[in-house]
Amino acid sequence: RQTTYFDICGISHNELAFSNAIAYFFEKFPHHISGFMKTVGLSFDTFNGIKIYREKRNIDLLLTNGNKSIVIENKITSGINGIDRHDPSKSQLKKYYDILNSDLKQQFPNPSFFVLTPNYNDIDLSQYAAGEHYTKLLYSQLYDYLKGQAEYESDVLFQNYVDAMERHTSFYCNDQYEDMKQRFLTTINN
Repeated sequence: RQTTYFDICGISHNELAFSNAIAYFFEKFPHHISGFMKTVGLSFDTFNGIKIYREKRNIDLLLTNGNKSIVIENKITSGINGIDRHDPSKSQLKKYYDILNSDLKQQFPNPSFFVLTPNYNDIDLSQYAAGEHYTKLLYSQLYDYLKGQAEYESDVLFQNYVDAMERHTSFYCNDQYEDMKQRFLTTINN
């Protein structure tokens, strides 16, 4: 695996950095939103414009085209946060579900809810209130979709971002193994 800017900056497990990158590249290439959503069974038209919000009411990614909305909660190494850690019925999933179905209902109509997580972060959505309204997306799904796009070959930053995602596509967090393997290969080459 190539070293990425995420690796160099020490943010390869930083949810905020990945959420910012997702927002940036979805704004730059909005057709990827509808393309990726189609792979998970959601029709989402971006031809009439799209607005992407970061951390609106603490929601990692909130997208709308005026007719439909998408809520994406990004979890890399952490689990679902609760308002009361001892009461899973008060999780952030329920909080966001309630917000989108009351306060923000007019601004963000017809919401679909997703939790984006690495393959190795096994989050059981069923143990949280409103978890049944969320669909789990794996980083491998996003990675596989984006790696096959033309921008992967033509945009260096896009390629670097997609390559940084690769570490989150395994069913095991292999960071130490990968680091040791790289050091071993470097030593052999030297």
